[in-house]
Amino acid sequence: MRLSHRRTSLQFPKRLRAYVVFHPHHLEQSLRDLDLILAPGSPFMGIKLHGAFHNYPADGPNYRPAWEFAERHRLTVLYHVGGMGRDWSGAVAEIADRYPNLKMIFAHLAPGEERIVKLFRGRPNLHTDTCLSTGRYLQVERIVRSVGPERVVFATDGGYNSCAAGFGKLIFADLPDDVKRIILGGNARRLFGSRLPA
Repeated sequence: MRLSHRRTSLQFPKRLRAYVVFHPHHLEQSLRDLDLILAPGSPFMGIKLHGAFHNYPADGPNYRPAWEFAERHRLTVLYHVGGMGRDWSGAVAEIADRYPNLKMIFAHLAPGEERIVKLFRGRPNLHTDTCLSTGRYLQVERIVRSVGPERVVFATDGGYNSCAAGFGKLIFADLPDDVKRIILGGNARRLFGSRLPA
């Protein structure tokens, strides 16, 4: 977590929320940062684990405090696994089963369309988002139809990718308007609850 992100979130409390990034190689600082989520008026709504860039497995011991904290406080974890050429879906399946009260969002449809469908079966605490740098034709539509709209959360990777393109990908998708409404905001309201501004 960078201080500038905290200041920006506090400066625009009705517009921006952030995740606390839990870094397994900076364990002491990351453990202290977790409490920021629970502070009154906190701009933080959950935890982000960046397994791919941290080069750290989902079931590694230094991630365990983050999973346990999310389970205890029923928090949402944004989990990024893409980019390392590894399939961590088995480890994540065990975590989802061990901690049923935490809610997990896979960033960027990782670990892949086909694996998500298999992984999500019987695990209602797992979700994915629409944030893709590139995507195959009708990929969003296929994943929504495969796992259900309640498991898909709108995301753009704004600041890195175009927010307009991310928005357009869903607005112009071949999906009913009520399904788009669920994905564009309904699921986030359910997952983050009062941690989002009214």
